[in-house]
Amino acid sequence: MRAEGSVLIEAPPQRVWEIVTDPRLGGRWNPNVIEVSDFSGMPIQLGTTWKQVVRILGRPTRLTATITQCRAPFSGVVSLTGPGRPRVTTTISPEGTGSRLSQIMEIFAPVGIAGVAYRLAGPTIQRELDRALERQKQAVEQEAVSV
Repeated sequence: MRAEGSVLIEAPPQRVWEIVTDPRLGGRWNPNVIEVSDFSGMPIQLGTTWKQVVRILGRPTRLTATITQCRAPFSGVVSLTGPGRPRVTTTISPEGTGSRLSQIMEIFAPVGIAGVAYRLAGPTIQRELDRALERQKQAVEQEAVSV
């Protein structure tokens, strides 16, 4: 299953990168992120890790996140353990006077009934990604104004 989207943000790529790739802020754009802990530090880089508790299909689930690709401030991939082995790819590119933030969420649904539940959740996951992109846009633009 794959959800993807993008949003134009009125800020330079470096500033967008600093804010949207900070795992400690994940709960600001994704209300399913309940807790982030054991964070190995900023700025993120290849190999950065942290643990997080997220709601998956309504249940709190502990995941370990690892940055598996990183080309700051333009692209990165975070791979997570746990159900569906989620992977989020973030790309930031200059566009006009701002930056285009694009994200792809991939979930590898298990076989059987659990896999059916993940596939049925696809439209909800797409809506959540779209909302997260809008929240990230607001956070970066508000931060850019106050800097």
